[in-house]
Amino acid sequence: MKQYIVAVIALLFLGSCSHKTIAVEAVKNDLSGIWQIISVNGIEVVKKDAGKEMPYLEFNAEKSTVTGTTGCNRLNGKATINNNSINFGPLATTMMMCQNAKYERPILQTLIGNLSYTYERGIITISKEGRTIMTLGR
Repeated sequence: MKQYIVAVIALLFLGSCSHKTIAVEAVKNDLSGIWQIISVNGIEVVKKDAGKEMPYLEFNAEKSTVTGTTGCNRLNGKATINNNSINFGPLATTMMMCQNAKYERPILQTLIGNLSYTYERGIITISKEGRTIMTLGR
């Protein structure tokens, strides 16, 4: 009987260790860093149509900021990450002219206001009103 009780306690202990709940703060910090824009409004982002470089966003969750590029112009501003939402504040951009800057307008029009997001397997999916508007990856 003693062995049975020890075995049950050991199984309960091991079971509690194997299932870890990730705190919201840990997920929030996972978003910090550079994320390449994979798609915007369902259109895959490819280098030949991006302008000078591939578009990306860099989040700093601790400072609630975002920087990056649309492929042509640099951007920066507020990005407050809470639970499953990102609230983009006013964004400032440079104003250079670039050929092939196909994604600039859609990116800037997408990053407005309070948006929801999911983070799964290294991919951020940003949605508005239940519709995917942007995906980001590392």
